[in-house]
Amino acid sequence: MDKKSLRREYLKLRADIPPEKRNAADSAIARKVEELPEFRNAAVVTGYVTDGTEPDVLPIIRSALKKGRRACLPKWNGNEYILSFVDLADLDSLAPGKWGLLEPVSSRPLSGFIPAENVLYLVPGVAFDDKLNRLGRGGGIY
Repeated sequence: MDKKSLRREYLKLRADIPPEKRNAADSAIARKVEELPEFRNAAVVTGYVTDGTEPDVLPIIRSALKKGRRACLPKWNGNEYILSFVDLADLDSLAPGKWGLLEPVSSRPLSGFIPAENVLYLVPGVAFDDKLNRLGRGGGIY
């Protein structure tokens, strides 16, 4: 099956998940991630804002902030097809951005460089295989 067909199939499966099952899965994912050494040792946690069908990782971002870690979310640069990560102080300053997804209101760019080590990247994906290969939406952003 080609990537386009796989995307269509998995997006349909995801859209059909009942809200109560999705919420339970989101909570289970957050618990599992927070138990990982990669989370416990992370100096920086980057995430994304769900489109409603992807796992909600904002509870993980909130937890990282409470633990004093740097946390970042993506922000689209105007009408350009460029995504930047923005440092967060909290999750109260999010507003609908490009495509209606929440993003940081602040245009405060990521301060300093993200270190090569001790960074946990939470990335969206349509599907992942058993070798952790990611099938995205096909836009080439992540």
